[in-house]
Amino acid sequence: MTEFGANLKGRGYATQTDLIAGAIVLGISFTAMTFGVVNLSLINQTKLWHNAFGRLAAWRTFGEVCCNCTCLLYSAPVTFLSVVPRGAEDFPFRQPTTLSYKVGVAFYLTEKLFGFSACLIQPVISLNRLAAVYFPIKYNVIFQKKMCFLFIALTLMYSSAAVISYMVLPCSLLGYSPTLYKFVRLGCPEGERPLTSISGKSRLKNVDKDSGRNIRFFIQSVLQNVSMMTAMTMVCFCRDGAIVNATVTNIIIFNSYNVAHVCNAITMIMLIPEFRRKLSNIIPLMSGSS
Repeated sequence: MTEFGANLKGRGYATQTDLIAGAIVLGISFTAMTFGVVNLSLINQTKLWHNAFGRLAAWRTFGEVCCNCTCLLYSAPVTFLSVVPRGAEDFPFRQPTTLSYKVGVAFYLTEKLFGFSACLIQPVISLNRLAAVYFPIKYNVIFQKKMCFLFIALTLMYSSAAVISYMVLPCSLLGYSPTLYKFVRLGCPEGERPLTSISGKSRLKNVDKDSGRNIRFFIQSVLQNVSMMTAMTMVCFCRDGAIVNATVTNIIIFNSYNVAHVCNAITMIMLIPEFRRKLSNIIPLMSGSS
């Protein structure tokens, strides 16, 4: 009988494909995390973003950064921890075979907790931009500070419930497989069965002043929706299929959301002049100090 959780363990050595897959995960997730941290720093330093839209965007970016960190700390290392030939048995680093499946499951659940929350906050950001453009007078009434925190709390509650369901429902645990380069189901522990077998005027002046910025933010939100929908489409339509072969398909699907996170972060920098100005001031200082 196959050991429960064995599909989350490494093969004991790393192949060239493992190196390529791990390098892709490492490179994309590191890039996404770096841009995300930069955006969080810029949001914190830019007073213009100390509002409802900034709070929602910061939470989504924070969720994406946490997802990227799980890839950096777990998925990438276990994929290509060893890049030595099969015969080099004395080499101290190799794809782990003794790592408990619980570690993989824990990282998966952490990734989903923040990933679900970041995805759920995106429609709220879209509604925020819609209200800013089409209902500017009522905007501040609708998106008060407490409402933003309420939306964030609701996404966290839903995400937590979804994560708990993985642990409560029988045979629902998943984790990252370093040999298949994707999230896989662990199967059923001995004695468990799948659930399916169980059962005014001054205000108008301010509106005119901010209308151009609101439209720019609206465009940014649209572009970020496109990147997330593209990633979702890739996952839905390419799952269990083959783009070139099953291995390439798994690598592309696993990294699609990280690529979307990179696009989201770059979009914020490209479309927000305040961010570009701050970066243009920081980069010369860094080059001068070096």
